[in-house]
Amino acid sequence: MLSYWSTNDLPTDIDIVSVSGSNRPTEKGYPPSEWLAEWPIPVLVDDENGTAMKSYGLVYFPYSVIVDGSGTVVTRHVGPLTGADLENAIGFMRGEG
Repeated sequence: MLSYWSTNDLPTDIDIVSVSGSNRPTEKGYPPSEWLAEWPIPVLVDDENGTAMKSYGLVYFPYSVIVDGSGTVVTRHVGPLTGADLENAIGFMRGEG
């Protein structure tokens, strides 16, 4: 995703927020501060219990959840999210697909 954001602008009509769930030393991606420094998207840092991640049904890292403006989960994606995946999701949110 970093390579995608380095060559594409963040959409101005859709809010994109990340949730960092690797908040325990035993988890992959810990500490999140090592990769968050380069992340261009606002990040919600989850608590050590993973409350935010559990509320969205986290099953594996990386895990993406697309939520519409009314708070309804549109789709979930397990595994790396490609630029094409993100563009499709953004298009869907805009009513283009």
